[in-house]
Amino acid sequence: MQEHQHVKTTPGEPVSPEIVPHAVHEEPGGHTQAEDINIPLLLVSVAFFAVFLVVVIVGLQAWFYNFAEAEKVAKQVPQGGPGTILGEQLATYDHDLHAPAGWNDRPDYGEANKVRRIPIDQAMTATVADYANRQK
Repeated sequence: MQEHQHVKTTPGEPVSPEIVPHAVHEEPGGHTQAEDINIPLLLVSVAFFAVFLVVVIVGLQAWFYNFAEAEKVAKQVPQGGPGTILGEQLATYDHDLHAPAGWNDRPDYGEANKVRRIPIDQAMTATVADYANRQK
């Protein structure tokens, strides 16, 4: 702290500026001065908080993008997945293609218009055999 000598004046009386002989002085028991700024400590503090800020920003971005992706995955069902209309249709078609031979019931057309259903592998084999017989 600086010592100031104040001169008592009356209001309106011109006052000369104070003259301080030593603006900076040594503190008792030490070699540093009260008005000195600890530059190394200031630089280390600024560097630490800059790195800390970068780590916090990158961490928040990573957390946000992972959270957003998890939300998108949780809210979207894959096309053709179980529980969707397309998934039910695909399951029905897959069953019809690979189910054992049988009759498709068509109640509107009567008993005479039933359609024979066979698995796709068996149908392909029969088609190839029929085509080979016609070529001979």
